[in-house]
This record gives sequence, structure tokens and C-alpha cells, in this order.
Amino acid sequence: LIMHPQQREPAKAGGENANAISDIVLRQARKSGQLNLSSRALGTVPSSVWKLNVDPPQQPPSSVSFGAEENDRWWEQTELIKLILAGNGLKELSEDIRLLPALTVLDVHDNELASLPRAIGELKALTKLVLNHNKLPSLVPEFCTLASLQTLRLDHNQLASLPDGLGALTALEDLDLSNNGLTHLPSSVGSLTRLTILKCAHNRLNTIPEEMGRMMSLKELDLSNNQLTSLPQMLTFRCLQILDLHSNALREMPSIGASTTLKELRLGANKITDLESEGLTPLTGLVCLDLRDNKISRLPFVLGLMPSLKVLSLEGNPLRGVRRDIIQRGTSAILAYLKSRLEPAAENPSHQTTKFTPTKPSPASRKEPETSLSEVLELGGGDGYSPDTRKLDLTKKMLSSVPSHVFRLTQLSELELGGNKLDSLPPEMGCLTVLTVLDVRNNILSTLPLELEQCAGLRDINLSHNRFVKLPPCLFKLKILENIIAPNNQIDFIDVDGLLCLPLLATLDLQNNNIAQVPPKLGSVISLKHLQLGGNPFRNPRSAILSRGTPALLEYLRDRISGGP
Repeated sequence: LIMHPQQREPAKAGGENANAISDIVLRQARKSGQLNLSSRALGTVPSSVWKLNVDPPQQPPSSVSFGAEENDRWWEQTELIKLILAGNGLKELSEDIRLLPALTVLDVHDNELASLPRAIGELKALTKLVLNHNKLPSLVPEFCTLASLQTLRLDHNQLASLPDGLGALTALEDLDLSNNGLTHLPSSVGSLTRLTILKCAHNRLNTIPEEMGRMMSLKELDLSNNQLTSLPQMLTFRCLQILDLHSNALREMPSIGASTTLKELRLGANKITDLESEGLTPLTGLVCLDLRDNKISRLPFVLGLMPSLKVLSLEGNPLRGVRRDIIQRGTSAILAYLKSRLEPAAENPSHQTTKFTPTKPSPASRKEPETSLSEVLELGGGDGYSPDTRKLDLTKKMLSSVPSHVFRLTQLSELELGGNKLDSLPPEMGCLTVLTVLDVRNNILSTLPLELEQCAGLRDINLSHNRFVKLPPCLFKLKILENIIAPNNQIDFIDVDGLLCLPLLATLDLQNNNIAQVPPKLGSVISLKHLQLGGNPFRNPRSAILSRGTPALLEYLRDRISGGP
């Protein structure tokens, strides 16, 4: 009976004691100027935190050692400049935050804040404010008086609009507004002339203000996953290096005045039908051009003359005039083809669509013979086809199995089996020893035969839109494999050890799978030039990291290997 009151006593004061911070932690904060209270399930911030530099430190009792007294020496104390309150379930911040005027860094991400105190405007020294992953529907007007602010994270909130005074934050260099409900940006955003990074992905923007053209320091602009149909005419960004307009409603390639500085232009998943040569020729520094999943039917030949272009993504377009096998060989093959079509046009303008061929073509330069499904099925004993057949297109032929005569085509280098009803491939696939390209997209495959590892020359494989739960182990035996395209499957695991067995792997597309965790060791696959992981359920790396491109993503993962934050 006596124990019950003693046990209930702490619980009775739980509202305060649960959030109490030990004197040792507070003393260390007074001395270092930094206080990290992340992931402590605080619920509310103890008043002792706000009054850290106001209330005199409690003197330790006489029984405390001299070492403890030394920690309270007033001449060794400093004002709090860095406060981290992330991951605590906080629903509000006290107006007493004004008692910490020296704060330069305030990190309150991953909480449940639905509002900000007006007193936040009194933190005039603040240079970094991290508020992402909260529930903020709006910003208080005083927010726009933080004239020293350089980094502002507001992504993953519930913002429907931004205050017109946002342009007063003239020191801003990095602003993240992604994953909110913004329908427009205030015109004052054009006053943020020091801004180098602006991220507005996953909002509801249908236009952007033309005043953004005044943002002369901008290097990275992410407007992906919005509702943009066009950009303002003659929008000029003198320093822009990365422009992401993926997943909008653009009907034409925007006119961008970034000229030689632009290195990455992402226009995938729009409604673009034509590419104008005039918009491409000024982009002499462009390294990556993503045009996937548009409605482009032709490519301008001047693409072949872009000197810096290394990655050109064209999947999901109704292209005519460029054979599919050329597209599947990758960027260098596409650019070489386009350039070859352009050069004779310059020599003979009256024959702009005539490709130059030698007078007496060699076997390697002749057009590769193609074999249709009907020809294959009519091969009784194999006497009706040429053993030199190099390319076979059996796309959308309603096949439930691969015709056996296919495996007699010993010189076959490219095999397209997409859009059928294949639930397996036979072991005879190993007979196609000179195969370099295999396309089995849009089937119901969940495995590949082990014998496929005998196709030692395989460079490109497309497994998209199937039922794979992991990358088939036979792929890791193909030492010169360069491209693995496997989006829209059910893959839930990345076999990094297997990938490390592929020294030439340049492209790995695992978008829209079931990957819940990205192993940091993936950063060790240094051969990767194009890594796509979007549309998976993992929380880290966040979309902000993914949007920076493959080099930044790999660097992020490598940092995690070495124990980075």
C-alpha cells in the first residue's frame, strides 16, 4: 500500500518531468552554444530550454565535485546558437523562442507543427531554418523579417500559398518548397537574387512568375511534378545548371536562356510533341537530356552535334525515323546516327533524308535483316530464314512462349519480345551467344533462366513492367552488361554485391518498385552514370537527394557508408 503513492508520484508530475532536460545537458549547452534534443519524444519544449541564457545556472550543492562547479563558471558560458528539436512530435513552439536571439540554426523537422510563433521574427541572427515534414498550412508575416536567413527547408508541409513578403529574405541561397499544395509563387520571389537552389517539386503550380528571370544566381531549379503547361517567354537564367520539369503538362520544349551553363534538362513525362532545333543549339554545355514518356515522333538531327551530351533518355515516345535497336544501344549510338543523317544533308541539301552508304557496302555496314513473326513460325525445318539474321522483332505478337526456331539464329544480336504473354524464357536462350540486346518488357516474367549467363556479350536488358521481385542472379555473371532497365516490377531488394560484379554497369533503372531500403553500399557502384530510384516506398534518400542526379545520390550513399549524418 505504501508503494502505490510512491509509484504514482512521478507519473503525477509526468507532464513536466517527461520533458525535463538534465542539468548536465543544459550546462554543456551553455558552454558549447549548441543543444541537440532530437528524437526524445518531448511533446513540448521545456521552458528551461527557452530560458537557457536568461535564468542563472543553479549552483551545485556543496557535495558536488569541483569539476561540476567549473562547468558553471559564468565567463565560460556562451549564448545558444544552434538548437535541434527534430523528431519529437511537437505541435507548437512557444513565443518564448524570442529569448534565444543569438540562434543561427533552428532545426524542427519531423514534428507536427501546425503554426509558428510570431516571435520567430525576432531571431534576426538565424541563417538556417529547417521546418520540413510538419503540418504548416501557412507562414506568419513576421517570418519574412528573417533578413539573415540563407537556408530554408519547408518541404513536406501543407502550404497552400506563400506570403508576398517572401522576397524580403534577400540573403536566401537554398529554398526547398517541395511536397506542399502551392498553386502559385509570389512575384516577389524574383527578389531572391542570391538564391542558388530552388525546389518546388510536387506542388500544384500551373505557372511561374516571369519575375523569376531576375534570379541571376540560380543554379538548380526543380519544378517537377506540377501542372505547368508552359514557362514565361524569354525566361533567362544566366547561371542555371540543373532544370527539372519532369511530370508536368508541357506541350513544347521551353525556351531557356541558360545557354552554355545548363548541364541537366529533365523534361520526361510531359506532352511534348516536337523538339525545335533553335531551342537546342544554344545548349552547348548540356550533359543530360531526359525526354522520356512524351509524344515526340521525330528528333532533330542537330542533337547529334551537341558536344557535351552524354545521357539522352527517349523511352516511351512514338519515335519514327530512328530504329528501336539504335535507341536501345544508348546515347552514343543515337547521337552517332543523328549526326550521320545531318552530315550528308550539309553536303547535299537536296537529299536531306538520304543517309550516306558506301558504293560497295561491307557485311558490317549493310542494313541488318529483320525477321517477322510470320516468317519464324513458317520455318518448317529452318530452311526459310537467313542464318545471318541479326535483329528479330517479336513485339506484341501475343506470344506465350518463344518460338523454337529463334534459337537457330546463331548470329542474332538483338531480340525484342516486349508486349507478349511470356511467363518464362527457355534454357535455350543460352544458345544466343552473340546477343547484345534483350528486350522483354511488358510480359509476366518473374525469373530468367540461368543459361542466360552464356550470352556473355549482352550489354542491354529491359525487364520493365514484369513481375520480378529481385534482379535475376544470372545478370551478375554478364561482365560487360551496361544497362539494366527494370522499372515497374515488384523488386524489394537491391543486391549490391551482385551489382559490384558488373564493372561496366552505367544505367540502373529501378523506378516504381517495392524497395523499402536503399543500402548505402550502392554508392560503391562507381561505374553508374544513370541511377533511377523514384517511385519506391523508401524514406531515405529523400526526394531532394534523388532530384540532384546520380553523382549526388552516389556521394550521399557513400557518406552513409563512412558513418556520415
